[in-house]
Amino acid sequence: MGYRVPEAVNLFNVYNGTSRQVGVTGSVELPEFAYMTNTISAAGMAGEYDAPVIGHIASQKLKIPFGQIDEQEFFAMVESSSNITLRASIQTRDEQTNEPEMVLMTITVRGATTDFTPGTIEKGKTMNASITKEVAYIKIVINNVVCLELDKFNSIFIINGKDIFAKVRAMI
Repeated sequence: MGYRVPEAVNLFNVYNGTSRQVGVTGSVELPEFAYMTNTISAAGMAGEYDAPVIGHIASQKLKIPFGQIDEQEFFAMVESSSNITLRASIQTRDEQTNEPEMVLMTITVRGATTDFTPGTIEKGKTMNASITKEVAYIKIVINNVVCLELDKFNSIFIINGKDIFAKVRAMI
């Protein structure tokens, strides 16, 4: 097997705990990773700069859109603090054989609901409802490899196998 060229998300599902969320629309925007910063300005410096605080990520939001609201999935997710899991089949192509291959990607998120929008009622249209979760934990696994894990409460931040907080945790 050669290098796999990523082509597309072939299909995905959203799960609240173990329950598949059927009413979720076709797109979920993943949270941004922005380091918290500290502005540095000192005597002898010709200006200032923002220094990223290693391993500390600013507030993150995961917005989950729904086409419609219902009495089960939507409101269960509003009140739930269980894991939200996105399971996606990533379509790739083997560079040497030109054969398509499917790779599993899972994204697990934990966090409290910070807001929700029941949406708009309009004849013949979807409601465009949504739920927003504050991200306290996120883990991205592709092809059984942990590519990223951030656990804000336990000071764990792993990127591509490197534990960013290992030295810090060992010191305190």
